[in-house]
Amino acid sequence: MGLTGGIATGKSTCTEWLRKHGASVIDFDKIAREVVKPGSPVLKRIKEEFGDWAVNAETGELERKKLGDHIFGNPERRKALDRIMQAPLRINFVLEAFERFFCCCLRKDAPRSRVVVVDAPLLFEHGLDGLCWQTLTVGTDERTQLERLMRRDQCDESAARARITSQMPIRVKRERATKYIDNNGSIDDLHKKLSAWWKQVNAESWSLQALLIPSLPAVFVSSLFLTILMAAGSIAFILAYFWAKWTLKSEDSREAESLLEAANALFKN
Repeated sequence: MGLTGGIATGKSTCTEWLRKHGASVIDFDKIAREVVKPGSPVLKRIKEEFGDWAVNAETGELERKKLGDHIFGNPERRKALDRIMQAPLRINFVLEAFERFFCCCLRKDAPRSRVVVVDAPLLFEHGLDGLCWQTLTVGTDERTQLERLMRRDQCDESAARARITSQMPIRVKRERATKYIDNNGSIDDLHKKLSAWWKQVNAESWSLQALLIPSLPAVFVSSLFLTILMAAGSIAFILAYFWAKWTLKSEDSREAESLLEAANALFKN
């Protein structure tokens, strides 16, 4: 399932609560950092698109702040970055989600819950909601969000408003989510709302473990697990190909080839 929200609305607090209560949490920001690690095809493509300044000459790492400042308030450059990043991000997310889910079902030391949660600030922007069974948006009213952001980051109102308006509005995320939690109150209030919702989610969720016979030999179970992962990887690659070729609607074949090159590199790793 997908978890998202706006800046300073309490998404990180929800993530920590869910992790403590047995959820297997995927950090989408961590996946985003992995796909642009030094020497990766994605980082090479970013350098070609934006220039040498986008990569630190000494460390080979992405200049995140410079790139963020460059695309801030520039929709066209942001779209250019999204075209490069989205296919590799989707591939890594799908593989990570499959691995987490089947590990939860098969390992004895797995988390208490069989629910895998992806913590993704840009869940809807990246189209990940279509890959999730349920989506949860945590939000606040505009004034509360503004005050919390100013207090947290020690910034003035104009700077806080600029950061908030650069994101998808909470009302839109609320409309698109299957569940919305209002976080205008205290942390205790938020925890109570999460607890009620979490009980419902676990009651409705299904587990692959229930489909397996407990006495099956470990070798068979392991082989089945690896076979499923390989099949999932193949499907993800095929989807990535058509996503790069058709969804992006790119006339530049070099761009599509670059995305597929990145996908190949991810699978090799």
